[in-house]
Amino acid sequence: MYLKVTKDSPIYGKLSQIFIEEKQRNEGFKKWMTEHLPPFNGDVITERMAWSLSVVVVGWKFDGEVDSKTWQPMKEFPDYYEPNRRTKAGKRMRERIYAAMGNMFNCINFFEMFGTSIPYYGKSFTVPKGFLHNDTVYMIFDDANYNDISKNMAGQFTEITTGEFNEALDSYNESQKGKGL
Repeated sequence: MYLKVTKDSPIYGKLSQIFIEEKQRNEGFKKWMTEHLPPFNGDVITERMAWSLSVVVVGWKFDGEVDSKTWQPMKEFPDYYEPNRRTKAGKRMRERIYAAMGNMFNCINFFEMFGTSIPYYGKSFTVPKGFLHNDTVYMIFDDANYNDISKNMAGQFTEITTGEFNEALDSYNESQKGKGL
């Protein structure tokens, strides 16, 4: 299900703040990476953390040689490097990276905002995804989550079509070109 939440909704302030804080977290981490990691051109591999709305960097494509005590090639992407988990230097780097990423917003808290909980037993579950663009929060929920949320939050969001969501996503992606993360 595709939803949008506009400024006139009571939950807009809380939702928009999540995405604003996430953007600030990413900006701070980008700055940290340029100051503390070997030179790279911004080419990274990201993934979504379990139970989180946050996206994290898990691999870097460095410009030159790297210290093998700190970095190792990723198995799936040998041109990209991750901290070496078998050495003290690599373990320290991994700890520094996670500390620099900062606090990530946990989706358990997110569902509590909507007056529901994560469907644990016997239901499929997908962490919701979303973005803030032009003073509107756009989100994707799977059907299991949507049914509970629609009961508890009636009138606080608008269900939209796939086409409307994709149009907003294209516009958002265009506005983010060249900004990384």
